[in-house]
Amino acid sequence: MVGRRTRVVIAGAAMGAAALLMAPASLAQTSTSTGTISGTVTDLQGKRLPQICVSTSSQAGEWRTNANGEYTMQVPPGSYELHFIGCAYDYLFKRLDRTITVTAGTTTAGVDIALKRASSMSGRITDERGNPLPNICLSV
Repeated sequence: MVGRRTRVVIAGAAMGAAALLMAPASLAQTSTSTGTISGTVTDLQGKRLPQICVSTSSQAGEWRTNANGEYTMQVPPGSYELHFIGCAYDYLFKRLDRTITVTAGTTTAGVDIALKRASSMSGRITDERGNPLPNICLSV
């Protein structure tokens, strides 16, 4: 019984090692089947904006800007309209006024945008019993 378990463990370890040896080839294949779009999001005064959501019209995914207002997105080849919104901030939703065409293995850098601060609204959002609801994002 002990010998049988030992063989199973060794066989499992050998299969795991074979998978690791094959991984770099499959990872390389994946990275060349996508393209990259990158840029910076600022306000109208040029201040870089962190945590702005960046999405595509084709719903290829959603990304957020980093602490420096920069984003990098890996997407399949195709044409994309980019959408930007900062719910945690008072910035308007904005669609990039051009279509970005992505080809596999290439980077389209400098897709930058400046967001305008929205008007403000204040109030309290509650449930049906009047209890405040935390972390609610309201769009009008």
